Amino acid sequence: RTAPLETVIVTFSAWLVLDVSRLIAGLDEPPGLHTMGVLILAPYALARWASGRHLLIGLPFVLVPAVMSAIFDSAGLAEAISGFAILFTVIAVGVAVRFRVGERAREVEQVKLREREHLARELHDTVAHHVSAMAIRAQAGLAASASRPAAAAEALHVIETEASRALVEMRTM
Repeated sequence: RTAPLETVIVTFSAWLVLDVSRLIAGLDEPPGLHTMGVLILAPYALARWASGRHLLIGLPFVLVPAVMSAIFDSAGLAEAISGFAILFTVIAVGVAVRFRVGERAREVEQVKLREREHLARELHDTVAHHVSAMAIRAQAGLAASASRPAAAAEALHVIETEASRALVEMRTM
């Protein structure tokens, strides 16, 4: 996960060196099944976790030994085709998982964004309601203050109550 390009480079370079030295020595025994497991997991890891640039850098390290093995080790065309089919399927699965995980992350971000938008709208509506009530009470207090001076104090009290409720509701949200 943390260094898929480096893993592919080391793994497939070692495979290439071993394959070439085996061919030079005249040995006919291809790598064992346990080796093939690593040779399948490394391209998956590259396709799944590496950056796009690292994927492009790593693919030749995967393909060159695979082509050499298909040319020199395969028992026939059917075996070579099936080997490449498995290799490309593993890479395709890695890419598909990578894009699906990325798509899921984008979906989660969209849901969070919509939730924030909804909360902001509710907060705006609440604050607008309370501020409107405060403005109306202030206007009423000003209009009545000329004939009734106590109306101004009453309006200020109502405005203070509305402002306190608005602040409490904003904190709650």
